[in-house]
Amino acid sequence: MPNEVRPETDVVMYEGRLVKLKLATAADYPLLYRWRFDSTLTHYLCLDSSTVVFGQFIGWIREVHRANIVLLIFNKANDQPIGYALTYSVDLWNGWLYFAFYIVPEFRMRRHLVEASLVCADYLFSHFALRKIYVEIYEFAERLLAHLKSQGYVEEGFTPNHYRHGDGYTGLWTLALYRETWEQGRPWIEHWLPSTVTD
Repeated sequence: MPNEVRPETDVVMYEGRLVKLKLATAADYPLLYRWRFDSTLTHYLCLDSSTVVFGQFIGWIREVHRANIVLLIFNKANDQPIGYALTYSVDLWNGWLYFAFYIVPEFRMRRHLVEASLVCADYLFSHFALRKIYVEIYEFAERLLAHLKSQGYVEEGFTPNHYRHGDGYTGLWTLALYRETWEQGRPWIEHWLPSTVTD
């Protein structure tokens, strides 16, 4: 397929000081299914209401995985998975993709969250000829919006009343991180977050 982006190797490790990334496999689908039901956060895996049943979720995530990259984020201190990152709506011809990100609740207020978001962005810009990375976040996620802007993401659009949330609907921000912005800030990332890649 034209937009195929799966790396040729089964496993790619990308390491920072606190976290490391590993390509997910089918053996990780039960874990992703468990994270789908995290009641503290609405995230990519729980957007499709038809994936509540395990068998339906497996069929859905298999199709997502076939055309995209699904990474597990590990805590290096104990080698335990603490979240995922995945791509979707990939268009390598025009040089962009969408990127979704999840961290379990106990690590959201720790440096692991910041480092994981930086390592994931660096992984994508280092491995693919991208001009920009898009992220979509909910209107009510003001803290996350401020965090992404501090990392160089810029607002590119807002869709009001886009997704069901509680008894109503919530809007959706679209932000983009440009390669030029990332490369300008890369020296700071290298100093604060030395990383290694094993292909």
